[in-house]
Amino acid sequence: CTWCGQPMQLTMRCRDCFQAPPLCVSCQVTSHVHNPFHWTEVWQGKFYACQSLCDLGLLICLGHNSVACPASLRPPSTLFVVIHANGIHNMLLGFCQCPRGPNHYIQLLCANLFPVTFDNPKMAFSYTVMKDFHLHMLCSKKSAYDYYAKLVRQTSDIVLASTNDHYQELLHASQIWMDLKASQCCGEAHDVNNNLPPFAASRICSPLCPACPQLSINISKEELAQADLDKLCILSESLFWM
Repeated sequence: CTWCGQPMQLTMRCRDCFQAPPLCVSCQVTSHVHNPFHWTEVWQGKFYACQSLCDLGLLICLGHNSVACPASLRPPSTLFVVIHANGIHNMLLGFCQCPRGPNHYIQLLCANLFPVTFDNPKMAFSYTVMKDFHLHMLCSKKSAYDYYAKLVRQTSDIVLASTNDHYQELLHASQIWMDLKASQCCGEAHDVNNNLPPFAASRICSPLCPACPQLSINISKEELAQADLDKLCILSESLFWM
């Protein structure tokens, strides 16, 4: 092993690390504490077989910067499904067991994992895959079905049926994610609606166009009457015309 100098019983490599040195099982797990979603490959005599870090013994500890919770000597591990940009991972998670510790879904959000459900979550999407899918949908108009098929291919390109179907979970989580992003972009999360007129503060989930005349924002009623404009129409898609 390059790190500890001990002889390696298994020849393995990480296919996601840049210029990764050959490491033993223990050092491979230690080096991926902060990169738990990398794929490792183990030499089987004639070929390299893909193997997850969970199979090598990696435990993702939440709540204490990847360190086991001091409240329990043996932190209970939970079998968890995490979908990342490079595939679908079956991981072991150790939640914080402190008496006043946050809820499980709060611990997942602090670790940049978006849970599918807030009540006893067993599956989550990484922020990376949520941002990547959102950009693909906006730029290339890729559907959720095609994007999930890509994730399945990245997990196992040989045996596609080896991964469970989580397509419906992707639809559910992506809808919540996009709604939160829309609220963030329009300033709703920062209480910007309190500074807007009632007509503009209700159910507008996109930034107001600064070039269009907005009553009580950049144009008054007197100015609007002097401009000899018939009416101002506001659509639900935030399209404006005079």
